[in-house]
Amino acid sequence: MASIRPRRQVKILQRAGYLTPTKKTSNSHLRTWLSLTPSGRRALAKHLAELRRIADLTDSA
Repeated sequence: MASIRPRRQVKILQRAGYLTPTKKTSNSHLRTWLSLTPSGRRALAKHLAELRRIADLTDSA
């Protein structure tokens, strides 16, 4: 997964409904801002909870 280009990863997450990109010009440079959608926030929260659960298993071992 580390070889996936950021632009491609943004497209994948956008198609999944997890984020919304917004493009704005600042000092004649195009900037892209990424915002999590509500479903993206839920998916991130679930993912982080699972990572914490796994970390807790290794701490107690």
